[in-house]
Amino acid sequence: MAIDKFGQISDDSAMKKMIFSVLAVLTLMVGCESTSYYSRVKVEMVGSPAAKKPYGTVEFFQSKEKVTASYDVIARMSVEGGASTESALIKAFQDQAADIGADGVILYRPDGGSSSGGVYRAEAIHFK
Repeated sequence: MAIDKFGQISDDSAMKKMIFSVLAVLTLMVGCESTSYYSRVKVEMVGSPAAKKPYGTVEFFQSKEKVTASYDVIARMSVEGGASTESALIKAFQDQAADIGADGVILYRPDGGSSSGGVYRAEAIHFK
C-alpha cells in the first residue's frame, strides 16, 4: 500500500487485479465470437455424415464454380448475419461442417450482397 498525492491510501495490487479482470473478460468475449455463431447455424442433413474432422481442415469455397473436384452435398446450413460478422460466420460453417465430416463448405451470400446483411447459406460437401 502507498499514500497518493491526495493523502489517500492506494492499493496497487487491487488496480492490477481490476485491469487483469477486464482484460480476461475482453479476451473471452473475442475468443468466443465464432462459438456464438456456431450454435446459431441451422444444419439440414441431406446426405450421410462421415467421421468428424479436425477444426481448421475444412476447405472454403466462394462459389460452387470454384470447386474443381466432384462432390456430394451432405448438409445445407444457414445463419443470419452481416458483412461485419462474415468471417465469424464462415468459421462457424466450417466448424459445423468438420463435425459432420465434410471436406469443404460452399458459401452463398445473402441476396443483395453481404453489406446489407441477411441469411447466409452454405453447403457442406464431401469429395467423391
